[in-house]
Amino acid sequence: MRRALARLRLPCAQTLVAGCLCTVLAVPPCVAQRYKLEFTFGSPEGEQLELIEHQIDSSRKIQQILRFLEQFPKDKSASYLYEWLQVYYSRSNETDKALLYGEKLLALHPEDFDALYRADQAAGKQGDAAAAAKWHDRLLALCEQIAGKPAPDGEDPKAWAQTQDLVKGLLAQREYDQFTQAIQADAKVKTVLLEKFLKNYPNSPYTDQAWPHLMNAYRTIGDAAKALAAAERMLARHPDDLDALLLSGQIEMERRTNLGKVIATGNRILQTVSSRAQPNGVAAKEWEKRKAYYLGSAYLMVGNAYVNLNNFEQADRALRQSLPYMKDRGQVEAAVLFYLGWANYHMERYAAAADFFRQCTGIAGPYSEQASRNLNSLRVERGVQ
Repeated sequence: MRRALARLRLPCAQTLVAGCLCTVLAVPPCVAQRYKLEFTFGSPEGEQLELIEHQIDSSRKIQQILRFLEQFPKDKSASYLYEWLQVYYSRSNETDKALLYGEKLLALHPEDFDALYRADQAAGKQGDAAAAAKWHDRLLALCEQIAGKPAPDGEDPKAWAQTQDLVKGLLAQREYDQFTQAIQADAKVKTVLLEKFLKNYPNSPYTDQAWPHLMNAYRTIGDAAKALAAAERMLARHPDDLDALLLSGQIEMERRTNLGKVIATGNRILQTVSSRAQPNGVAAKEWEKRKAYYLGSAYLMVGNAYVNLNNFEQADRALRQSLPYMKDRGQVEAAVLFYLGWANYHMERYAAAADFFRQCTGIAGPYSEQASRNLNSLRVERGVQ
């Protein structure tokens, strides 16, 4: 009964791709008890334990065990008997009794991983989420305590290696569960959970996935400073991460305090996209779609920065390159058209300016209203038809 452990399925999150992988830790069936019967032949305790040991009828054996434990509750063989009862009731899915005798065994041996694991499995089958969570938290606390530790005296090394594999899997499962819980929360809660996750698991395999979620969550709730800080921490790990570059450039653009950095960031995105090969696991069509998004956004960022620097020639050049990528993207396309109209107006290319403003008026929204006013001004002041 030493290793009566179920199979553990451990999902592994995939960056920006729906779905997960599953790793299965297969654990062998129980083959022997951890504890032994110890008695003196001829003694009252020994006579009963000898009968218990050789009893093959389970119902009678249970009756004899319970009678013995009532008479000799502190006998040194109690551990063996509690273990036998817990394993028996675990196998027969009598979860209440499996928990009862598991608790009694754990009172004698708090670090018995097998007993605690069986109790956790029994609690999980009862449908009481709060009780199951308490048992699982207790199991995980023991996992943290024994993870990576050498085998205790008298423990079979092979059995301990199996225990360590399961401990590692359970802790990894908890890490994954906390990560998925964090990224599935609403934006405000997500920021709290992800900050906690990154603090608790600085070397997690999910760290590179956590940072983009965190910076976008801060962006969603309107905390530009923390969104930018998260993007910069991501860039410290991966200097050419396109999402972090794009977010940091957009925030700097909104601030309009370092337009030179905005242009440099936009150009860096353009260079990175142009030189980057199609990632493994990403379909060609999907990669082309992503490239179009990054290229269009980077050209818009650069063009917008040049508009604010009154360098309208450079603005016109960048925005014209952005426009094909932003086709049919609603207000983003409207923004490109509007700023193209603005740049061409300042370069005294009034007919081109009017054409861009006219296209912009066809996309309902705030840009459309201002473009319409600008178009009317061009007709009145410049005689543009």
